[in-house]
Amino acid sequence: MLTHYTRTRSKQERLWDACSYGRETTVRTLIDAGANLNWKSHVVHTHIFSQTILTANFLPLSQYECYPIHIASQGKPAIVRMLLEAGCQVDALDAKGNTALHHAAMSGRVVNVQMLLNAGAAIDACNENNWTPLLNAVYWNHAKVASVLIARGADPLIKNKDGRNALHELCRSKSRDSSGLDEILVSILDSLSMREDPKQSSTSNQMIDCRAECRNSYDFEFTSRLIDRVLGGRRN
Repeated sequence: MLTHYTRTRSKQERLWDACSYGRETTVRTLIDAGANLNWKSHVVHTHIFSQTILTANFLPLSQYECYPIHIASQGKPAIVRMLLEAGCQVDALDAKGNTALHHAAMSGRVVNVQMLLNAGAAIDACNENNWTPLLNAVYWNHAKVASVLIARGADPLIKNKDGRNALHELCRSKSRDSSGLDEILVSILDSLSMREDPKQSSTSNQMIDCRAECRNSYDFEFTSRLIDRVLGGRRN
């Protein structure tokens, strides 16, 4: 005779799921009940958070080790606030070396990005592929997030393991939202123009170099036109 066995799920597992599904009341109840905020999920969850984007730097959050703050950072700001106020580790690393700020930036969650930065998140944290939160925001064309990160001091010249900085990843973006790309480019150029280190490459050289990263003829034409327009305006 077979007996069906159902394992009782821990508070930590229920907290992770509640953060994933955006269940604010449940999150508050579990926090008040003493759930471990810094518990790392080691199991395969059935739910894949809807905002998760799969890249070489990210796996589905349901399939590898991560903390509640990672999944929450892609969702409701109220839950992120609860976790931060309750004392979670703001720069905890997931299995790929990403922080919550990486995930918030990748998802375009500008309010979450601001809260994480205010809580002391490392703005230029690098994951195992040396991607920063800014590189994530730029590649996925989250202009508001990129602007916030740059305004708070994120370095657009940090290179990932492939030797590409924020300008390169901007040119590689698959997005066709030209207004967002334009806004990001201007933010990066403004940041570079404020640099006084003579060892840094000039803005013009950075722009010429980044053209090589365009994925196809459309990207090359679009990026070249965008760059020439901005640089031309600065020369006038």
